Amino acid sequence: MRYRRVDNIFTASPAYLYFTKPKFNDRRPRILGRFWAEGELAVLFSDTGAGKSILATQIAQSVASGVGVGGLDLDVPSQRVIYFDLELTR
Repeated sequence: MRYRRVDNIFTASPAYLYFTKPKFNDRRPRILGRFWAEGELAVLFSDTGAGKSILATQIAQSVASGVGVGGLDLDVPSQRVIYFDLELTR
C-alpha cells in the first residue's frame, strides 16, 4: 500500500508504524522535551476541567519566551504562537 503527503502537512501511514518506528528524532529541535519536536503538529485534548487550557497557555508562553517549562527541554528560539481553544460548551 502506498501513502502520500497531503498539502505538505500530513503524512498518512498505518497505525502499526507509530509503534515500530522511533518515537522521537533527536536531530530535530525539541519544543516540549521528547513529547513534541519542531515541525510536528500537536493536538491537546481531554475531558472538560482537566487543565488543558492551563497547560496550553504554559506551553505557548514557553515557546513565545524561548524558556522551557516544567523541566522539559526547549531547543528553539522564541517565536510567535497561535492558540486555538475549540472546546464546545453549552
